[in-house]
Amino acid sequence: MSVTTDNYRLGMRHLPAAVSVLATGRGDQRAGLTATAVMSLTAEPPRIVCAVNQSASAYPALLENRTIGVNVLAGEQEEVASCFAGATGLRGAERFTAGDWREMSTGAPILDGAVVNFDCTIVDHLPFDSHSLFICAVQEVAVSPDRQPLLFVDGGWAGLMRASEEHLGQYRQAVEESVAAVTEALAAGRSPTEQLRRFVENFTHVNIAQSDVTREYLRHEAYVPQEAMVAINAAKDEFDRQLAGLLRAGVESGEFEVRDPRLAGLAISGMVSWMYRWYSEQGRLAPDDVAQEMADLVLGMVSGR
Repeated sequence: MSVTTDNYRLGMRHLPAAVSVLATGRGDQRAGLTATAVMSLTAEPPRIVCAVNQSASAYPALLENRTIGVNVLAGEQEEVASCFAGATGLRGAERFTAGDWREMSTGAPILDGAVVNFDCTIVDHLPFDSHSLFICAVQEVAVSPDRQPLLFVDGGWAGLMRASEEHLGQYRQAVEESVAAVTEALAAGRSPTEQLRRFVENFTHVNIAQSDVTREYLRHEAYVPQEAMVAINAAKDEFDRQLAGLLRAGVESGEFEVRDPRLAGLAISGMVSWMYRWYSEQGRLAPDDVAQEMADLVLGMVSGR
């Protein structure tokens, strides 16, 4: 069966790729575009290949200048990626208002804050149907090892980070504090209703305190060695088990009306993790007030009386 253009494009949408801005020229003659088709060709001598659509506005400038800055974007540079992809309507040198730019040895535009910059001369280009392959000799390289790359997959920007011990520690602490929230509630409350209220209040405080960590993990996809996740996953399982047990006890006592305690526990923890932001974004409620509002909301959902 022959592959259609639509099928091919659908398949390529699911191939994650690093995002680069290819830039050339100087001053008012600068031009650039966002690209994902950049690859290594040889290490000896250092060569990379960039595939560029011949209809791209920067294509003639690349042919003329024969120099190119290949700037591999960091996760926080989505605005630069969108600008050079044409999403803002800016063209030519106007696009360089996004980001801070400098030069290296060839004079091609180099983006500050990128994961890596390859300063290159174009030694050849090979036309193939709608695109051309630019063969680039790397003259200079600048690397920012503390930055994480921006990815493009399934039509949108994504992130990737290698989980450091610091990141793992923060994530582990957030999970352990979540377990402590339900454990403390079970020990402190006399009835399932009191225990659930105490849990929601505790868990809301945990989420407010850990909001920066949560936001960082939502911006990126953390790739972690499986062995490093064993203890964290065990803590998550314990959290789910205790919360489901609390809800099950409330059903048995007639205080709660819940069809599936485990599923309800997942729904409650997920809702609290997100909904507390709605209460706090107005800027009028203190954390204790937010926790009380969340507890009232949850109890109103599961109450059997």
